[in-house]
Amino acid sequence: MTIYHIVTGSEVEFPWLVMELIRGGSLQDRLEQVPLSPAEAARLGRGVLAGLRAAHVADIEHRDIEPWNAYFALWR
Repeated sequence: MTIYHIVTGSEVEFPWLVMELIRGGSLQDRLEQVPLSPAEAARLGRGVLAGLRAAHVADIEHRDIEPWNAYFALWR
């Protein structure tokens, strides 16, 4: 996913990220289809963790990690 711009300044409490739009269902949508196998759940979890680690290295803190706003297209 590409980050195009980071909005910061005295007028915003927290930085806003302007990111590439990636179409796909949410992780919650995927979980409602059929149960994940243990291997698929582990693969998705590793993908989420890798993304969070990369964000933290860039000093970006994500405050809302929930299945309804995590897009599984990123983890395929």
